[in-house]
Amino acid sequence: MPTLITKTLARRLLLGVAVAVAALGLAAACGGGEDSASVQLSEQGRSGQSGTATFAAQGDTTTVTIELSNAAAGLQPSHIHEGTCENPNPQPAFPLDNVEGGKAETTVDVPLEELLSDGNYYVNVHESVAEIETVVACGQIQEPADADEGGGGGYGGGGGY
Repeated sequence: MPTLITKTLARRLLLGVAVAVAALGLAAACGGGEDSASVQLSEQGRSGQSGTATFAAQGDTTTVTIELSNAAAGLQPSHIHEGTCENPNPQPAFPLDNVEGGKAETTVDVPLEELLSDGNYYVNVHESVAEIETVVACGQIQEPADADEGGGGGYGGGGGY
């Protein structure tokens, strides 16, 4: 037969578990931040190249995966810049690995929530190392339009160089 002390400890343990579960649910509901976002990389200058950049939160870092269709042969530099595709800043904020065969994956030292915070970053892909001035695809990094409704990842497009 359980003693009064055993019953009291069991109630406290059950209460502790319930509080922990409620706290985890509240943290998720209050937006502990986006876990991932996806950005459309729009064709630039009739390059014929477009694709997606996917951003996955990894604590204080973000893994960026680029998939580009109709990619050029050879290495294509890619970067995250401050600004917009329409009003570009030529100085990269975060260099990314070169796109090769239409794919690249890089981990950058910035939390995803910072990249998404104000829509002031974009990702671009260049024609080649030799033609670094030519941008073939670009997309604005921004909060998903349906972030408050619990919908999927973000999106973005670009119009300029």
